[in-house]
Parts: sequence; C-alpha cells; structure tokens
Amino acid sequence: MAMRRIVLDTNCLLQALPSRSPYHKIWTEILAGRISLCVNTDILNEYEEILAAKTNPEIAHNVVEAIARLDTNILKHTDWPKITIIAIKEFYETLE
Repeated sequence: MAMRRIVLDTNCLLQALPSRSPYHKIWTEILAGRISLCVNTDILNEYEEILAAKTNPEIAHNVVEAIARLDTNILKHTDWPKITIIAIKEFYETLE
C-alpha cells in the first residue's frame, strides 16, 4: 500500500495526541513514518497557536518540533476539491 499523505485538522491533531485517546494511533503512525503529514508554515503556526492555548506552550513547541523533524510533504497549493475530506473517526477506521 502506498504511504498515505494527509493534512490533519488542528482539532483532529488535538484528539490524536493523548496516549489514552482512541485516535492516538494516528499520531503514532505519523511519528513512525507510516503516514506522511502534509504541512506548510501556516498549518504549523496554527498547530502551535491552538496547542499552546489548549495545552501549554511547551507541549505545543514539542509537537511542532516533532512534526518539523519528520519527512513531511510541504504543501504549496491544492485546488478544491482535489482533497478528500473525511472525519477523524472514518480515517482512524481505515488504519485498523
């Protein structure tokens, strides 16, 4: 199977980070390199801003640094509707 490339909404990232979350597998798959997280500067800035507000600035910084160290795909511009949008639960079910 080809590696999945995803753009992860910030709220979905928040749900995937806690180790007790039912969606934590998404985060571990990203860290393991089995899912390629597509980001750009705007996305990383949003991740850090929202994570800092919802958790704390140190956690936000660590998460963004972890993402920046990954072999990510840098987004330039993608016209709609070339991106398929699905709910986190639906995406998680594809991992099982």
